[in-house]
Amino acid sequence: MLCRIILLAIFYNIFASSAGQNCDNAHFYEDIGCSPSNEKNGECPAEYFCGSFKPSKDGCLFKNKTLKYGETIDDNLIYPACRINCRCQEQSTKPFTCAILDCPEWLGSPLKVGCHRRYEVNKCCSVGQVCLPMNENIKCEVGGKTYVEGERFVPEDSCLKCVCSEGYEGKNTEKFCSKQKCVDQIQNPEEVANNCAPVYFEKERCCPYGWVCPKPEDKIEVINANAKSNNLK
Repeated sequence: MLCRIILLAIFYNIFASSAGQNCDNAHFYEDIGCSPSNEKNGECPAEYFCGSFKPSKDGCLFKNKTLKYGETIDDNLIYPACRINCRCQEQSTKPFTCAILDCPEWLGSPLKVGCHRRYEVNKCCSVGQVCLPMNENIKCEVGGKTYVEGERFVPEDSCLKCVCSEGYEGKNTEKFCSKQKCVDQIQNPEEVANNCAPVYFEKERCCPYGWVCPKPEDKIEVINANAKSNNLK
């Protein structure tokens, strides 16, 4: 069954997105495989169209695709979220079992004197170190700060994770940046399947930190006059 979702998100400290802002509070819906409508609310889609998130009897759902039992998710889709080898499993409270990466830097791996860790786009862990003398030609000016080769940065009001590398001129293209991976269908499958509303901190509007799930006694009040509410399911 096709599910039609008017953007629904609950923000800590009551944050409301207004026209003209980036659509980062909609990142969750894109991350789980929903498609934006052509109708706009300001600069953002007014609604998203999603397939059913209910568990499939034939396998496991991930980004609107059904994986057979024993099949694994493409690591390229989940590696930036520090997951690998996520396998669809039968008869479990969670549909996927994954290996979680432990990066050397998280375990106290030391840095050489005069060095910093070097990262790459779409990678979870550092891939090496950059040491003195630094390449003075590789610098990235972002949000009033200067980053050097291999350093990570997050552009303001975006759900991108970027890495400073040669050729960066302020354009956050795929060469330098990738969208954050929330992997909530792996971490929180029950909440996604039950159409729970993602909850965000005011300044962290990409991946949810919690959920508010529907109850039979709940009443829905439409507070966005620009969004249509007809034929919702």
